[in-house]
Amino acid sequence: MSSFTQFTTSQGSVFNQILISSSQTWVTPVKGIYNFFVSGGGGSGGASPASGPANAAVATGGGGGGLAIKTAYLPAGSSLVITIGAGGAGKTSGNNGDPGGTTTITGAVSLTATGGSGGPHSAFRVTATGGAGGTATGGDVNYTGGAGGNASAPDFFARVSGGGGSVSVFGTAYSAGAATGAIGAHAATGGAGIGGGSGSATNPTGYSGVDGAFSGGGGSYGASGNVTSSGTALNGDGGGGITKYGSATITIQSLNPYFFFGAGSNGSTSGIAGFGGGSGGSGTTSGNGGMYGGSGGAIGGTSGIGGFGGGGSGGGYTASGAGGSGAVIILWSPQ
Repeated sequence: MSSFTQFTTSQGSVFNQILISSSQTWVTPVKGIYNFFVSGGGGSGGASPASGPANAAVATGGGGGGLAIKTAYLPAGSSLVITIGAGGAGKTSGNNGDPGGTTTITGAVSLTATGGSGGPHSAFRVTATGGAGGTATGGDVNYTGGAGGNASAPDFFARVSGGGGSVSVFGTAYSAGAATGAIGAHAATGGAGIGGGSGSATNPTGYSGVDGAFSGGGGSYGASGNVTSSGTALNGDGGGGITKYGSATITIQSLNPYFFFGAGSNGSTSGIAGFGGGSGGSGTTSGNGGMYGGSGGAIGGTSGIGGFGGGGSGGGYTASGAGGSGAVIILWSPQ
């Protein structure tokens, strides 16, 4: 599957682009300067069991996929074999998350972006580390994806879930925040955005149940804040989005319409994040991540799907969503 777009910049330059989401052979239509953005699949979060030998429910987020970016002059008729890596599969109760698949281009150029690692789960009173981000090779720049959020349950009956990591579109690996809950407490963090990670979520008040701490998802242009509950439900705001470009150093990837970015969604909502944002951590079911963003952790149901393009999914209570599938974006200007 692919989607073609043509647009003109404010300087009058004409660009064509195609978003490729399924494996195929693609042939360059004209000679020109081609820009490639290759991302691996996002890892899926772990799924904690409803009960365990230590009566704790710990689920961490999956890592975001790696990203390779390359510019090359190619003649018309150059053949490219594209393989798209799938996102890690959503998991059911008591299973660790799966890694995302590897996305590759071979032929006239050679690029590889591996998928993010899956997030582990635990039924014990432990601190579990979220899945690592994927890596990339062959690009002019190669970026590692953000890690999934850690989850810590130091005592009985805590229910905690970390969000998923994002793809490092701007070169910085933004990770989801850490979720920590005291005895009988709930906490979940949002998914990371491409412009900032999600804040931590800490609930030190024992037996506060659903009155937990839930951080918002990171945004395309900023992180979400840390959240600490004092026995009442506390939901953080999502990170900010880009409203306009104010920089004189706009890079070629910033010109791509797929990179007009939105905000992260707020904590304890099931809202889908805007492009590039992470969804918020939730006391019920979290929403899906925006493109390249991670989904939030959930401690009352299934976590959302990681954002398309390689966002990691958050850890879930008894079930987690799938990581976002990898993608290839090709942007070119005829010469």
